[in-house]
Amino acid sequence: MNIKHSLYGLLCGTLMLASCSSDEPTAPSAQKVEASFSLNIAGEVATRAGNIDSSRGGAQNLGAENLNYILALYEVGENDALILSDFCQVSDRDGDGERFSPMVTLGKTYMMVALAHFGDKRNIADADKADYLKTMQIENIINSEAEDFYVATKTARFTVDNLQHALTLKRPYAKLRIVATDWNQSAIQGVTVDYSANTLFSQFNALTNQFSSDSATKTITSSQYNTSDAATAKTIVADYFPVNADTYLSDVKVTVKFENGSTFSRTFNNIPLQRNALTTLSGAFFSSPSPLKCDVTND
Repeated sequence: MNIKHSLYGLLCGTLMLASCSSDEPTAPSAQKVEASFSLNIAGEVATRAGNIDSSRGGAQNLGAENLNYILALYEVGENDALILSDFCQVSDRDGDGERFSPMVTLGKTYMMVALAHFGDKRNIADADKADYLKTMQIENIINSEAEDFYVATKTARFTVDNLQHALTLKRPYAKLRIVATDWNQSAIQGVTVDYSANTLFSQFNALTNQFSSDSATKTITSSQYNTSDAATAKTIVADYFPVNADTYLSDVKVTVKFENGSTFSRTFNNIPLQRNALTTLSGAFFSSPSPLKCDVTND
């Protein structure tokens, strides 16, 4: 046997094995680490209802300490499929925000969905968690404190340098306020607002941040009203609307009924609405057809 040839063949075989080993390295196992999420609400936390007890309009019958927070993490898979990874919830917290520290897998992309609401406090069953935030049923949508909520979404890939995330939650509603500056009437018995010409909604998908399903709630009647900025000014309407984008209300009929049995009605068109903004119509309401001033502010 030729020793040189044998050694050469052995050396080549060793090099080939080494080369194959370097081409197919063993993949490291996915590493789970703790992430940090801070949830905060934009602006002052105040609940809403049909009763008017402040100059800005809207009641505050539920305190900010009654908020219920939810943070859901959806792993973004193939074809952008969303797979629920974690679902955290806590009830009866204050409006200063909340923190969660769930586990995430490094290198994976997640959609974060945050919700703060005054409604359902039950612990969501595991079987319902995947779809709970996709099909939120909103009943009596106009001025129902029980359905009030704030929401935020964010998508990010988690790495060792990207484990802390802050989400600012906002109401997906527009607010309408009508103020009569020529107040010299007898006490109000009630106000009815007819929105039958407009599209309202009864379902919300927190993952897409969109409302859907036409609601049957079209007429709102409120019964308690106090003076606002001055004795001659009164907030007579303060309503919240679910909106998916900037829009306008049309054929909105406002009927005021007084304690002496008389009534007064006006119809408004082209009222602008924006998410998380306040639209205020103010002026000589009872001097029809005097036009009202329209202001839209982030309030």
